[in-house]
Amino acid sequence: MQKINKVVVIGAGLMGSGIGYVIGNAGAEVTLVDIKEEYVKSGMSRIKYDVKEGISRGKMSPAEGMKLIKRFSTSIDLADACKDADLVIEAVFESMEVKKQVFGTLSENAREDTILATNTSTLSITAIAEGVKNPGRVIGMHFFSPVSAMKLIEVISGKETTPEVRDTLMEFSTEIGKTPIAAKDSPGFLVNRLLLPMLNEAMRASEAKEATMEQIDALSAGVHKFPAGPFLLADNVGLDVAFHAMKTLENAFGECYKPAASLTKLVEDGNLGMKTGKGFYSYSKDEETKVEEKIDGEFNILRILAPMLNEAFKLIDEGVATEDDIDNAAMLGARFPMGPFALTNKFGAKAVLKYLMDLEERLGKCYTPSPSLVKLANN
Repeated sequence: MQKINKVVVIGAGLMGSGIGYVIGNAGAEVTLVDIKEEYVKSGMSRIKYDVKEGISRGKMSPAEGMKLIKRFSTSIDLADACKDADLVIEAVFESMEVKKQVFGTLSENAREDTILATNTSTLSITAIAEGVKNPGRVIGMHFFSPVSAMKLIEVISGKETTPEVRDTLMEFSTEIGKTPIAAKDSPGFLVNRLLLPMLNEAMRASEAKEATMEQIDALSAGVHKFPAGPFLLADNVGLDVAFHAMKTLENAFGECYKPAASLTKLVEDGNLGMKTGKGFYSYSKDEETKVEEKIDGEFNILRILAPMLNEAFKLIDEGVATEDDIDNAAMLGARFPMGPFALTNKFGAKAVLKYLMDLEERLGKCYTPSPSLVKLANN
């Protein structure tokens, strides 16, 4: 199995510098690449800050910190930087066009045995690999933010990805202190395929006045122990990020995955969540964000959970991953209190099926139950 000693990370932003830090901290040499010198300097400043924090918290000695910093180099010349890399991880803007340009450069300049990984959260690995020499070395390596804290890496094989490349990255992910979960190429992969429909259903329920967003958030986080309610979580992720990811699902699977009207309007108005100071909630210093509100009436949490659980069963129908891996991915990558199959057992497969059938009757074919769920409920 190929040994990875030299890694190039493309993109020196928050995600790229975070990926670089955890890899360098595990002992590999890292070259941080971006298109401008100011960008790589900013990325290195974040890495140096993380090292200082590690020293102050007693996680490493000053000598170990200095040794870690020396493992890093920077470049604004991707063609030159990738020539001697064992692994390249692309972490640039979530655009197929941009990623294909990057992988075209890598194809022409990296060694033929260099593993080419993309940190895309939703885009097709198979499509990114088109036109790359030896496409069997192209693979998805999806980290989660904040990189230092989140344990999950989704290792996504495209149609051409070789088992050897997949196994090498599974082992490398473990070596850098992460938990890798393997999946086949499918829009949204595992975590976003589950999380995005749940967020979208919460928005649709609020738009239909089935409950307020404050009530849904309070019920999700307070009663059912999710780390945050769907509206607060969407604001934290970035509404533009959530919108474009949902558009990827819509393009792949059709109208049922169309972003909710309220999400679309906020993005069009430039209200993108915490990073702009306003999204579903306001984050002005003069206003306190309140999400706790008493639940009046009978809002059933299955209104937003049942469609998400259905997505998990669709992943099984499509052969994307196993039940255990899907459950673990949801807990590690989205911090769910339990995975979707464990949640199905908690509510009861028959109850989930009945709720989906009621939604299908009321709202249409987008809520048609998965064959795997129907089979489980009827056993």
